[in-house]
Amino acid sequence: MIIKDNIILIGAPGVGKTSVGLLLANKLAVEFIDTDTIIQNKENKSIPEIFILYGEKYFRDLEIEVMSKLITSPNKKIISVGGGMPTWENNYSFLEQIGTIVLLKAKIDTLVKRIGDAKSRPLLNGSDNNWLNRLENIVNDRSAVYNRALYQIDTDLLKIEDVANQILELLKLEK
Repeated sequence: MIIKDNIILIGAPGVGKTSVGLLLANKLAVEFIDTDTIIQNKENKSIPEIFILYGEKYFRDLEIEVMSKLITSPNKKIISVGGGMPTWENNYSFLEQIGTIVLLKAKIDTLVKRIGDAKSRPLLNGSDNNWLNRLENIVNDRSAVYNRALYQIDTDLLKIEDVANQILELLKLEK
C-alpha cells in the first residue's frame, strides 16, 4: 500500500505512539521512525541521560534535526514523536508540513497504568516522587496544542490493533 503522506503520531507519554506506530507501519508496509530511538542511538545515551547532561532545549533541538532530515525523504513513513515535540516553540506547524498528524489520547489513569515506572520519562522525574502530579500538569499544559490535531483517537479502552485500524479508517487507508 502506498500512503500519500507521512503519518505523525503525537500524544502524551504512555499513550502508545510507539506500539501503535510499529503495528501501523507493518500493516502499511512502510518504515517506522521513532524520533526518541533515533536520538538515543545518535547520542549513544538514554533520553533521561540527555536531559540530565544537556537539558531539554538540547533534546528538543535534536528532535528538530531528526525531523528536518525526514522532510526531504521521498519515502512515506509512520513517525512517532516525543510527547513534547509538537508543543515546543513552533514545532506543530513544522509537523503539519511533514505529514498528517494523528493525536493518540488517554485518561490520566490509563497513562499511569501504561507508564508503570516514570524513571525513563525525564519530565516526570523529580525529587518529590510525585510524577502523577507532573503527568497531569504536562497533559493539561499540552492539551491546547494536541487538540489542534484533526484526527484524534481515544486509546483508553482499545487494543493496539484497534487503534491502528481506527487510524486506517480515519485516513481512509486499506488494511
